[in-house]
Amino acid sequence: MTDWSTISAQEKAEILRSLTSVGPKKAVGYLPLYTIRDILRLQPEQVAREAEDDGLRALIIDTARIKSGALYVYHQDTLSRLLLKFEEIVVAANAPIDPDKFIELIAHHQFEPNHPLYRIIASAFNDNSFPIST
Repeated sequence: MTDWSTISAQEKAEILRSLTSVGPKKAVGYLPLYTIRDILRLQPEQVAREAEDDGLRALIIDTARIKSGALYVYHQDTLSRLLLKFEEIVVAANAPIDPDKFIELIAHHQFEPNHPLYRIIASAFNDNSFPIST
């Protein structure tokens, strides 16, 4: 078992990058609440407030597909543009175009790589392993 009591500031920053890199080039980031509380030794509510102070949206999901829950941080305009760009796919998959509702959806549902939304979600997280054609 890893001893997280000696985690360095650089290691914390690297873990937090999932959230702190959200903006015009990365629509969505998340961290499990366990990671925030037990590894980073931060309060999820404070991390969420700091993201909101930076003009981002934050959603804490206490019970989701991630056992400990998760904090999602997202850039509403960037996510909205992505969803509108692929509106036909999103609507055909019965998913919401509204960024807030879309975050709720992906927080509560696991999507397999063959699902039509998978590549859009990967793109929202700035994961280019699964490129989507424009």
